[in-house]
Amino acid sequence: KQRCRHMFKWPTQPSRWQQPGVPDAEAGSWDEAVVISLAEIVTGLDEKWEEDRMPLSEVLQRLEAMAAATGADALVAATETNEARMCIVCEDAPREVRFACGHALVCNGCLPAVVEQYKKCPTCDLTFGAQPVAERGT
Repeated sequence: KQRCRHMFKWPTQPSRWQQPGVPDAEAGSWDEAVVISLAEIVTGLDEKWEEDRMPLSEVLQRLEAMAAATGADALVAATETNEARMCIVCEDAPREVRFACGHALVCNGCLPAVVEQYKKCPTCDLTFGAQPVAERGT
């Protein structure tokens, strides 16, 4: 923290910051507005007294706004959407099975192992009854 004190002291003046309290050049170029916004969040979360700290709801709002402004949210959303539709066991096939509790997590190939080995929904821990599957895709 001592070596990042310039960033904490002047969060809106990146030209005054010193190593290691500067953006990592290996991560690519950083827009100055993004750098300043991130520094303000860091300093806001680092306040000594809890009541002076930036609320997490505000942190999330600022981060989401920054992601939207840079277009990062579209790339992340597309990646997350594709990953979210894959079986949580093999990660190679789409989710094809909806359990009785409503969660759709696994493909048909991984279903027997989940039902026999774990005997409950991986998400909500609801124990499977006589009919663990509510719906199957193809």
